[in-house]
Amino acid sequence: MKNLNKNYKKAFSLVEISIVILIIGLLIAGISKAGDMIFDVSLKSASSLTKGAKVGRMANLALWLETTANESIVEKERYNDTTITVWRDINPQTNSKFIFKNGGAAKYIEKGQNNLPAIGKFLTSSDLFLPYTSETSASVASYQSAQIFPSPYATIFAVVKPKAVATNLINFCPYDTSAVPLPSTTVCATGKEISLGLNATGNVVFNFMSASAASTSLASTNAYASRNLIVISAYKDTANQRLLVNGTDLVSASTANTYATTNSYTGTFRVGGGNTSTDVEIYEIIVFSSALNTAERQIVEAYLGKKYNVKMTATANP
Repeated sequence: MKNLNKNYKKAFSLVEISIVILIIGLLIAGISKAGDMIFDVSLKSASSLTKGAKVGRMANLALWLETTANESIVEKERYNDTTITVWRDINPQTNSKFIFKNGGAAKYIEKGQNNLPAIGKFLTSSDLFLPYTSETSASVASYQSAQIFPSPYATIFAVVKPKAVATNLINFCPYDTSAVPLPSTTVCATGKEISLGLNATGNVVFNFMSASAASTSLASTNAYASRNLIVISAYKDTANQRLLVNGTDLVSASTANTYATTNSYTGTFRVGGGNTSTDVEIYEIIVFSSALNTAERQIVEAYLGKKYNVKMTATANP
């Protein structure tokens, strides 16, 4: 007898359903694998750019922190949301590299912007890195200011993604290192500070110690909190102090700073942390103990722009 029900439909068999589920699983696995491959390619490309960069051959390189080289981060900590205990300086110009150890619980961000890793989630003033005498030592290292900045000149680059306020990306000043991590009330002595960061409203701020009673401070006219990844450049020479983001001036005019000497004191670096809650991704920090000229600064900016896919504007020094 013929089935007169024209709406009759045959149901899928268990085998057919199993095959469909298998195909969906393979597709999901393929997408996940493709994502991992893109990350691996991005990481290897960035690491190769770092290895071949002219930065390592430029004079007066004092500090180079980044996240893509194998030697930068301990291998077992290069997994997403893992607490970073050591962040190594990769400066090739010296055997006495800085060894930065974590004073809090800053995390490794495996896939940050452009599929590149970052150090991030600085949520309190205690989440910071300080230089130690060795990776196994419990003693914070102290330096004479003349050891790091032998002249009143400096150039600092920072690649960051400030998702909120990011105070004090990097500081060099006399901290009381008897308590580690440093207490939230710890501040630099007046006139004895070199720092680069963002203030409470998200404006980039650059302070440079001087021979006077107070540091010379320079702040951007734009706020950068909750924006995309940016490349910050700051330098101090005999005549000017200047701030740039992505190669473009942040201020209406450079601040004159003609001090010929700097204060002499014993201090230490601090990377990350701040006196307010912070949410920021830090990708790279480069410090020179000299004022780079236009060509030199643009070499570093071009390298960072290419590595992090940030469009840079070529701006000449004053």
